[in-house]
Amino acid sequence: MHANAEHWHDRCPRAHLSFLTLRVGMQFWTLCVRCCVRAATPSCDAERHEMHASMEDWHESQPHLLRHSGTQPMRRLIFACSLLTLLAGCANHIIDPHGYDETGTAAYYGARHHGNRTASGEPFNQNALTAAHRQLPFGTRVKVTNLDNDRSVVVRINDRGPHTRGRLIDVSREAAEQLGMLRSGTAPVRVQALD
Repeated sequence: MHANAEHWHDRCPRAHLSFLTLRVGMQFWTLCVRCCVRAATPSCDAERHEMHASMEDWHESQPHLLRHSGTQPMRRLIFACSLLTLLAGCANHIIDPHGYDETGTAAYYGARHHGNRTASGEPFNQNALTAAHRQLPFGTRVKVTNLDNDRSVVVRINDRGPHTRGRLIDVSREAAEQLGMLRSGTAPVRVQALD
């Protein structure tokens, strides 16, 4: 454990961003739906009363619809719009890997994630030479060089991440072993896309 405890949103900034996106999205779509409902509502009390009476007559003639009346459709609409907003906020901007050359911090993930499904859909294998990157397309092969010891390895991008602020790439345990970073857990690296 770290001596300085971090807030959950510092450890997982994308989750915090997704939560904020969901909250803002829900407020936005709720406001939109309310404006539409108000615009469609008659302004005259007499018209409103007449409409209400005719709706009651209609509901009495359609008893099977009573259990679905109320705010259920509005809640479903708000939920669907919020979900779409959340998904749009989580979507990464995929970049062209041609000429990609960046330096940053690498970390590795292994046994705890072994067998879990990656963002590309394939199961994670800690013994394969794979990595997670936020923006490079799946299938991109990159050369990762440990700047502390000049060891390098070629990995294939098959997952999204890292989900920790300040990190450039997460590599598999096997790649971390070849890079000589198992003991430290992280290392300064150079990541170069291979053509």
